[in-house]
Amino acid sequence: WRECVLESLQPRALRRWAPDHIDRDDDALIEQIHRRLLPARGIWAERDEILVTNGAQHATFMLAQLLVGPTTTVGIENPGYPDARNNFALRTRHVKPLRVDEQGLVLGAALSGCAYVYCTPSHQCPTTVTMPLQRRVELLARAERDDFIVIEDDHESELNFSGHPTPALKSLDTSARVIYLGSLSKTLAHGLRLGYVVAPAELIRELRALRRLVMRHVATNHQQAAASFIAHGHQGAFVRR
Repeated sequence: WRECVLESLQPRALRRWAPDHIDRDDDALIEQIHRRLLPARGIWAERDEILVTNGAQHATFMLAQLLVGPTTTVGIENPGYPDARNNFALRTRHVKPLRVDEQGLVLGAALSGCAYVYCTPSHQCPTTVTMPLQRRVELLARAERDDFIVIEDDHESELNFSGHPTPALKSLDTSARVIYLGSLSKTLAHGLRLGYVVAPAELIRELRALRRLVMRHVATNHQQAAASFIAHGHQGAFVRR
């Protein structure tokens, strides 16, 4: 990582990241997310369907601000990630706890009436259980039938010590029912604060406009160092190790 940071300080690289990007992301990082990180999770997306964030929590905050109103019902795993719940609770009083068992989110009657369902199927937070394929297929079928959107936080999906990580729920999505949240912070260092959202291009445009009002863009020097780290193969080697 230090080598990639030093690489980003070379004059040619510095000229690329030092100017104000206004609302744009670093092209090199978007390319690496598009070509390497997403295919590794079984996801295929266009470049205009990707937005860089200050970690997955920043993405959750923006989605809550953009999509959730006072009467919106949001389902979230119980137990689940507290700050995701807090982000939704800032926007609506209708945050519905959803039961979790040894296979992750339970697809019970509580899903009915939800507009959005936030879940961590690959490495449930905090129980660490993984949702099996059959339940993932059933969750997507329920989303289609009951007309809700799933917000998939791919929380610590690399931390799988019993074989290959399960492909993301988003990889099974054929109806644009899943908004995907990924993170580099949990893999490399929590203090790095780098994540990304994968969603339909129309939603990404709205998120980009909202992000510009809040912070313009994520620090481009970190984006460029991360792009180099992935491109040189360090990310893949680190995850395997």
